[in-house]
Amino acid sequence: RPYLPALSAFFEARARRLRHLDTKTSYEIMELFEEIHKKGNTVIIVTHEEDIARYAHRIIRIRDGVIERDEVNENKLNPSEQRKSLV
Repeated sequence: RPYLPALSAFFEARARRLRHLDTKTSYEIMELFEEIHKKGNTVIIVTHEEDIARYAHRIIRIRDGVIERDEVNENKLNPSEQRKSLV
């Protein structure tokens, strides 16, 4: 079993915008991050994509190097449900 540090950071770098990832694969990756989080690890995802940010438990918005907002995501999406909705 591979070692996972207590803090993991993933940089998304607009991969979906460039169409390198299809929708199903994006959901599967978000499911993987959710599993890592459920095992007690902190997962940080840096993204420009609003739809990706909606899977996070907490969203911190940064503009020009300054934190604009730091909020709990009350409407967090579930990647497993999203993937199952693909027909």
